[in-house]
Amino acid sequence: MRIAEYALPVAALVALAACSGETGEKNEVDSVATEPTSQDAVADEVVDAEPVQTTLEIIPTRFQGLWDLAEGGGDYTCTTVSDGVMAIEEEAIEFYEARFEPSSIKQISADEITSDGEFFEPGESSKESYRLKLSKDGKRLSLSGNGFEPFEYRYCGKQLKPVTEAFVPQAFHGKWAFSQVENCKITPFRDLIVKDRKVTIGGIEGTVQTMDIVGTDAIKVGYKTTDGRDATMRLQLTPDRKKIGLLEPGATGVTFVKCP
Repeated sequence: MRIAEYALPVAALVALAACSGETGEKNEVDSVATEPTSQDAVADEVVDAEPVQTTLEIIPTRFQGLWDLAEGGGDYTCTTVSDGVMAIEEEAIEFYEARFEPSSIKQISADEITSDGEFFEPGESSKESYRLKLSKDGKRLSLSGNGFEPFEYRYCGKQLKPVTEAFVPQAFHGKWAFSQVENCKITPFRDLIVKDRKVTIGGIEGTVQTMDIVGTDAIKVGYKTTDGRDATMRLQLTPDRKKIGLLEPGATGVTFVKCP
């Protein structure tokens, strides 16, 4: 009877011991499996590491080509008469009446480079640092640097579109009053009105025949008046584009202010 009383407890202890042994082995396996390896540590370091900068000899092909300012060009964007075009070559960046020559180029990623170099414009030069960053689709480019806000460009391709019909750039469009903004309220308005293919001065309207960019924010417009006369005018915007200078052959220059 005593043997019978203790048989079940002993058997149960043996079974528990067996289970305990299996669990211990399993725990050891789990422990080994979950311990980080040296390869995992290296992988984590690679993920967290800063991008490796590569020194380049030339500007990468992805950045090369013709680019124009993404805004403000209107119908003249990516045309032969746009003054916002930037041409990126292997060893230089050409702007309207200016040029940047890199002395060093570093690749930050496939879509981004930085460059230090010399910026040349008529009569002066300066040291500049640029950062160029492409959009994922390669159709947009941001140009930033020391001392100016980023410029956004759109890709034009390898060639600019020819202009077959003359029209005035959008920056010059509007109603311009003689000397002061209060004159905007005078009726009938007989000062200066500029549209894409029409110019009106002194109440006489003309149709644009030719348009030439003659400087930064400066154009020369040839037009034919409604009474059949051929005439020309030169328009020069101030840097803030709130005033415009008008010069006609044989006349003294006149300043107009933009009407709201």
